[in-house]
Amino acid sequence: MHRAVSDAAEYGAGYIAGKRIVMEQTKDEMKEIFRDIENGTFAKKWMDENKSGRAKMNAWRESAAKELCETAGARVRGLYSKNLSKISSYCINFGVDFC
Repeated sequence: MHRAVSDAAEYGAGYIAGKRIVMEQTKDEMKEIFRDIENGTFAKKWMDENKSGRAKMNAWRESAAKELCETAGARVRGLYSKNLSKISSYCINFGVDFC
């Protein structure tokens, strides 16, 4: 997974910040989530959500789409796609390996 991001992102998120974010409480919550998967609790909730027409999921999606990181990400992706050929040419001409 680390090779899918820049070296700076790998260093910062993977080796510096990640250790500050993923603490014992996070690990305990992840274990509880895995238990829910193993014992069928997650599957039951997912089936119930689908039976209800995904009301909660659709509301969550709508809310998440309005968050700053999503709106900014959409703008950045738009800029990137408009300049993709320029970026590719730069990477080829200068031998940059992160493109």
